[in-house]
Amino acid sequence: RAALPIVARTMVCPSGAGVTGMLTGKRAAPDGHTMVVATPGTAALTPNRADVGYNTPRDFRAVAKLSSAEFALGALKDSDITSFMQLLGEARGKDLTYGSPGVGLSQYMMFSDLLERIPGVRMRHVPYKGAWEVATALLARHVDVAVLMDSDLLPLVVSGEAVALATSGVKRSALFPDAPTFKDLVFDTLIKGVWTGLLVPKSTLD
Repeated sequence: RAALPIVARTMVCPSGAGVTGMLTGKRAAPDGHTMVVATPGTAALTPNRADVGYNTPRDFRAVAKLSSAEFALGALKDSDITSFMQLLGEARGKDLTYGSPGVGLSQYMMFSDLLERIPGVRMRHVPYKGAWEVATALLARHVDVAVLMDSDLLPLVVSGEAVALATSGVKRSALFPDAPTFKDLVFDTLIKGVWTGLLVPKSTLD
């Protein structure tokens, strides 16, 4: 039996913590050619904390799970921060910053919750419009550490510019086997990772 050809529109919609892409998908014609790659942040967290113009169960249908990933905390390799425990010690006496792809996204939710449960530690959050902006900010030393999906941090580690201090999974990341998990360090996280899924406008499958 011959496979049916799949023709899909490819649109890159940066900024807005994924809101721009979700709204573009919602307004697209339900012809099967426009699909949205979503995460828990864009699909659930963001629309539940603010009126962003879409309601995921009402406006979309889930088609498939595409992938899953863990979070990774990264620092520049030539910085003074060489471990998560050292970072906590520094944060007790200095005004340190961490960057994430946006307020309300899973990366921010995971790390901010973790910090709130560690006595005496406070770090200032600097939100950006996407993972690429966080990576750029880290390289430019605008933030002390970056909270990213492990795959987003990987290019900086491979290039030798950054190191992974810790990851959020239940076991060590296959991408960063030398980095401990937060659980290894007795600082477990409530959010372990993130999935990506494929959505279509609600009436596409009617």
